[in-house]
Amino acid sequence: MGCLPTVGKETALPKKSKTPSLTLRDLSTTSFSADVLTNAFNVGEELGDATPFRIEASYSRDPDEHEFYLLRVGHALAQVLALCDQLEDIPAYIKHARVTKALRSAGIHRHDLLVYHLENYFVRCQSLYDRTLTLVDAVFHLQNAPTQMKDFVVLGNLKVDRTDVPKRVKALGKLLQRYRTVRNEVAHQRTLQTDEIRRLEMYGILIAAREQKSDPPDSRHTTLQEIRHEEEAWIICSKVKEFDAFNRNLSDAMHGLLDEIAPHYTTQERRLRHVLEKP
Repeated sequence: MGCLPTVGKETALPKKSKTPSLTLRDLSTTSFSADVLTNAFNVGEELGDATPFRIEASYSRDPDEHEFYLLRVGHALAQVLALCDQLEDIPAYIKHARVTKALRSAGIHRHDLLVYHLENYFVRCQSLYDRTLTLVDAVFHLQNAPTQMKDFVVLGNLKVDRTDVPKRVKALGKLLQRYRTVRNEVAHQRTLQTDEIRRLEMYGILIAAREQKSDPPDSRHTTLQEIRHEEEAWIICSKVKEFDAFNRNLSDAMHGLLDEIAPHYTTQERRLRHVLEKP
């Protein structure tokens, strides 16, 4: 594959960083995440959820405002973390996608899987911004309706606006702007279209047409298959590198954001506990 360097006797391998950068998956290991998720779990235990394996909880009593706050922030953070894990996984899905006999018999080819995962990545990038707004709303206890979870509503609230949280969220939004146009096209207008994907589709059409003929495969048929394979390999290699690099930037932005909102979570939690005169 053209985008992969060849390592020979005279080519030295790059030295690994002594302090590897944090990944999107590492967000779940931060002290903030641990505190939020533990608090939410403990509240669920105290409320005695009779149906823990169902989405809708069935508590023995209604939560008080403090408990409601802990549950809501815990749920919002869990949704952000789950999405970050998915974004972290997609490059691996692309790199190791394999077309089984069952998929092939269903008419699914490798470039179909490639397009599926590319579109999945673009759509989920925008979802990260939306879920982040929901998390900020929960941490500051704004309680906006889901239909009002817009940046000018959440970030424009006085409690949020007077902090540095909006700067962090806007920085995330600016980063995600890179894929916003293609995401909107995929979500609302058409399937993913690039020159590279179009070439793969055309090679697939030509190969399928030749396979329908009764004549045995000739050199031209083999050449078409080889060209398509090389094109797929190049696209996969380049997209995996692109998404891995973008995920590192997303990770930096999200780690900074969680660090910024952590003290506000602590302040709000203590305030509600004090109001209800809890120990």
